[in-house]
Amino acid sequence: MANLSFRLNKFNKLSVENSKGEWESYQKQLLQFLHLSFHNDPMIDPDILEDYAGIYRNEIMNLNLMVEHVDGQLFIFGNRILQPKNVYQFYLSDISVEVTFNRDENGLVNNLVVGEKDIHVNMKDEGTQFIKIS
Repeated sequence: MANLSFRLNKFNKLSVENSKGEWESYQKQLLQFLHLSFHNDPMIDPDILEDYAGIYRNEIMNLNLMVEHVDGQLFIFGNRILQPKNVYQFYLSDISVEVTFNRDENGLVNNLVVGEKDIHVNMKDEGTQFIKIS
């Protein structure tokens, strides 16, 4: 059925045979087809990442989030890697979640905001704030 639909639809399309598991090659094919380029995530200073590590709490939800800094990467929700968008915003590559770290007037990290709709942690349009407690 998929092959028939592919043949019958008269618009630009790309068929990628992916049974060999060569994901980097498939990604390049798709980017080229869509006339897009790949941009690596920025490198963030390990001292900044260490500032972000800690336990954050949302009292209303009675929920703690732990952010860990291990080998130059931030982890949240246990084993989920936070990918950097910039020095203060991070995302999860496999679900629609964005995390923004905020600093107070003294430059200390005092909270994070989980943005984008997510049924587990963020139910609000403006994001859900977690206060850093340790």
